[in-house]
Amino acid sequence: MDLENTWKSIDEKDGLLENILDKPVYHPPASLHPLRKLRTNLLIGIGWGILITLGYILILFYFPIWQVQSVVVLLIAFNTWLIAYSWILYRKTPSSISPSLTIREEIERNHRTFMRWWKLQEWVGLFVYPFAATGGFFLGGTVGSGKTVEQLLTNPLVLWTLLIVIIISVPLSFFSARWMFRQAYGKHLDRLKKLLDEISVGE
Repeated sequence: MDLENTWKSIDEKDGLLENILDKPVYHPPASLHPLRKLRTNLLIGIGWGILITLGYILILFYFPIWQVQSVVVLLIAFNTWLIAYSWILYRKTPSSISPSLTIREEIERNHRTFMRWWKLQEWVGLFVYPFAATGGFFLGGTVGSGKTVEQLLTNPLVLWTLLIVIIISVPLSFFSARWMFRQAYGKHLDRLKKLLDEISVGE
C-alpha cells in the first residue's frame, strides 16, 4: 500500500508524520490526534487519583474506627496500584505513532493496551466496591448515630440496610466508572479503532 510505504520512509522529526495524520482519510482532530489526547487524559486521571488518595489518608487519621480504617487502607492500596499502572501506561503511550512500526501494528498495540488497562481495573473494582460501600455505610452510621459499629450491627434492620446499600451501590459504581471511562477515553479509542478500520479497507 502506498500510504504504508510512505509511512516507513519518513522521519518523525521532519514533521511529515503530522501531515499524514491530518489527511482527510484519517479524520484527525484539528490539532491533537487520539494518542496525545489519551496521554493527556491519563495524566489528568492520575492527578485526580492522587487527590482522592490524599482524601482517604485524611479519613484514615480523622476517624479512628478500625472497620472504616481497614476499608480505607484497601482503597488506598487500590488507588496506589491504579495510579502506578496508569503512570506506566502513560509512559508507554507515545504522543504520536512511531514510524518504526507499521500503522496497523502501532494503532492495534495502543488500542489493545488501553483496553487491557481498563478491563483489569474494571474487574478489580468489582472486588473493591462492596468493601467501599460497607466502609462508607459504617462511617455514615457511626457519625450520624454516635454509636459504634458493633452497636449498629446488633440491629437486624441495620444489617438489611447494609445489604441493600451494597446491592445498589456496586452496580451503580461499576456503570458510573464505565461511563466516566467512556467520557475520558472512549471517543479517542473509537477514533483509533476507526483509523484501523480505514487502513484495513485500504489494504
